[in-house]
Amino acid sequence: MNYWEKRFERLKRQQMGKAETVTAAMRREYMKALTALRKEVLDWYYRYAEENEMSLADARKELDTRELRAFQLTLKEYIKLAKKKNLPQKYIKMLDKASIRARLDRSQELYIKTSRYVEELAKSQNLSMRSLLSEVYEDSVYKTAYEAQKLKGKFSTFKEVAKQDIETAVSKPWASDGKDFSQRIWENKAQLMNTLQTEMTRSFMIGEGVVPLINRIQKRFNVSFSNARRLVETETAYVQEKAMLDTYDALDVEQYQILAVLDLKTSDICRHLDKKVFDRKDAKPGITMPPFHCYCRSTTIPYIEGITDSQEVTRAARDLSTGKTVFVEGDLHYEEWYNKYVRRYVEPTGKGIYQYTEAGKIIPTISIPKSHRYSPKLKAEPNAVIEYFTLRGKQRNIHVYDENGFPSKWFHMGAHGNRKNHPYGRYGEHVHDFSLSDNSKRNKRNLTEAEYIMINGGGAKDEQTRVD
Repeated sequence: MNYWEKRFERLKRQQMGKAETVTAAMRREYMKALTALRKEVLDWYYRYAEENEMSLADARKELDTRELRAFQLTLKEYIKLAKKKNLPQKYIKMLDKASIRARLDRSQELYIKTSRYVEELAKSQNLSMRSLLSEVYEDSVYKTAYEAQKLKGKFSTFKEVAKQDIETAVSKPWASDGKDFSQRIWENKAQLMNTLQTEMTRSFMIGEGVVPLINRIQKRFNVSFSNARRLVETETAYVQEKAMLDTYDALDVEQYQILAVLDLKTSDICRHLDKKVFDRKDAKPGITMPPFHCYCRSTTIPYIEGITDSQEVTRAARDLSTGKTVFVEGDLHYEEWYNKYVRRYVEPTGKGIYQYTEAGKIIPTISIPKSHRYSPKLKAEPNAVIEYFTLRGKQRNIHVYDENGFPSKWFHMGAHGNRKNHPYGRYGEHVHDFSLSDNSKRNKRNLTEAEYIMINGGGAKDEQTRVD
């Protein structure tokens, strides 16, 4: 594997590593739901045993199988049938209890509770997948641009990725069946619910014990998780390759080369396609571009005849102030490239359009609940005002971003538990300004009177600086 192949293979591993992180979190969610459902099943069995002198299986033995197509009978029909069969009085009494419907059809009772757990799983997966794929697409575009420009030996300004382009790449169906990732998540959810209901119904009809049922429920959850994991990795692989192809297009790279991981796990199709060169216009997922199959590890690299196979790394860059080509250090790092050729494409202004209350207090566009952890971001939505809390909800912080989504001012309304290093205001409240030249955080300072009003408002009904 030559220099360039190693660079793009590493990029592939980085993005798929994000998928593995999401998959691990997803597994924890599955285990959480399974544990809750297992408890529901056990609770139902214990409750039924305590309330009744007979087992459900015994009751059903008194009624023949034909009459018990059973799960569709109403309560009145059950009582009528029981009296017709001259069942013992204790059976009739049991049938007359208000909760008979749930006891004679325990699958219905558990089905409702199971639906809740599975529904929450699907919602969580949908949100996690959208966030993951959006991050992978944006990050892959920039890093592919960096590597491709590095390969060509010429760095130039690269336009910031538009939110609409991310949304299109993530949401647009790409497989032959025309389904997007969200549709597949809900199909997996429906399949899991159907199989669980079948297992419950079967178990209750034959009077089976609780342990075999729980074991089968766990097996079905495992199958569903495997489907979810396959979806995460396949969609991530596609979105990354889509980002790379879009970047090749933006940089006028006409051809690309397939790069397979040649080890014992590599599929026959990927072995066959390794090193094959295709025109960018002919790219088609599963045929001429990865992923070629589930869990596909193949990727692409830009193909420029006479350069791609070379081990040499040239370094030329465009000076944005003069427009002339200049030679730069031969080992320009990704972050250096991003800061110089991407982030500066849209200059920080420090200005934004914000909404205020009548008392003059700025209105947050995003409010993070006190119970949630939040990590400050160096890039946000344009004109964003993010409110979050630290010190277990005792300290309120406001981060304000300019019209291009760059930080303008960060207001920290307390001393972060370290008053010595924050000798400001009454409670250690301070503000960080950001440099417009390099977007770096300046030294902290006291708030001005106008800034106090902006954060706290001038009226009695507005929040105070410190949240106790």
